[in-house]
Amino acid sequence: MKLLIFGPPGSGKGTQSLRLSRMLGVRHVSTGDLLRNAIRDETPLGFDVSECVAEGRLVPDVLISELVHARLGQLAARDSGFLLDGFPRTLDQLDALLGWLAPDGIDAGLNLVVPTDVLVQRLAARARSDDITAAIETRLNDFEDQTGPVLSRLDAEGLLLSVDADRSIADVTNTLVDALRVLSRRANGTSLSLASSSAVARPHAEVHEAALASSPSPLS
Repeated sequence: MKLLIFGPPGSGKGTQSLRLSRMLGVRHVSTGDLLRNAIRDETPLGFDVSECVAEGRLVPDVLISELVHARLGQLAARDSGFLLDGFPRTLDQLDALLGWLAPDGIDAGLNLVVPTDVLVQRLAARARSDDITAAIETRLNDFEDQTGPVLSRLDAEGLLLSVDADRSIADVTNTLVDALRVLSRRANGTSLSLASSSAVARPHAEVHEAALASSPSPLS
């Protein structure tokens, strides 16, 4: 499967990405890891990224897109599948991704939904600075401003599975797996293949009903 995972800071997206990638047997591709590795390995792209970081500038879309494209090419991701974590963040990045994958498109976007007050509590517990409220609000607003249009587009295409992530890690994972089972059956009439029998999940009613009521087809 070719999957995207979304969630604001503090939603547990990184944890769920690792669990899902192991269960589904697909490669977890994290933009954070790609950026750190490029800087560490002193690649040409890594040099450009390092300059942005040193100067306090945001890494441009084009650089992040190039890193992701290169990594997906190395993994033969079109055939083996992937779970993209941290990309796309913007509509331009989504368009770039769909261009690489054409005509196949993606199978689904997974969206972890957590109330804002819970996110603030989680992020505040991690922070080391006393003056954190403004910084947390900025991070959450940036996510909404940049990634909100991406989620809206996927939702309009019937490809967004939104899940209540204000629960235990295991419950969230089980709900995501159940949602993907439904998607797999409706898309091609086959059952979702899991990498481990321990991943069998109990059904959950919290999966976004509108997303499951549609008949998803790859966005291209």
